[in-house]
Amino acid sequence: MAGDIPKTLKKLREAKFFLGWMEKAARSTNLEREDFECYLSAFLSAGRSVTFVLQKEQKDLYEARYGPWESGLTPKDQSLMKFMNEQRVAELHLLGAHVEAAIEMVPMTVVEMERGTDLRYTMSWYGSPDVPPPEIGRKVHYFEHATGKQVLSTCTHYFKLLESCAREFDAAF
Repeated sequence: MAGDIPKTLKKLREAKFFLGWMEKAARSTNLEREDFECYLSAFLSAGRSVTFVLQKEQKDLYEARYGPWESGLTPKDQSLMKFMNEQRVAELHLLGAHVEAAIEMVPMTVVEMERGTDLRYTMSWYGSPDVPPPEIGRKVHYFEHATGKQVLSTCTHYFKLLESCAREFDAAF
């Protein structure tokens, strides 16, 4: 993608950047950290800015093509676009996105050590095959009003929609 929407594409890369940090923060077992929520806030803002900037950058093209692009989405994806905008409004203008965290227990063997971690503090576990490895808790975030909707998977899907929108507009040049 390299057409006449460089600012839009920059916003898309910004959204991808924060999504990547959300993915990393979601793997943390430090239950006191709020990184995920901070990255979510930045992602919601950058993600919504993709279409705002597109509209400013290519007003005529946006007015001609955005409506048909959005109408071509499945009803579920149209609903997701609206839902994510509602979350952005809640995050930036109200009391925050409608997110709650639950603790998920995961085997210690799947926990990734952060880069630069002192190897003296790594975890090793050996046991007979019939004994499960010990577990540790980590936060999993859910949108409150979308039961069972994990924030990370929802944001990933939303990002893919934004990316497809940007590709379609970029291809118009």
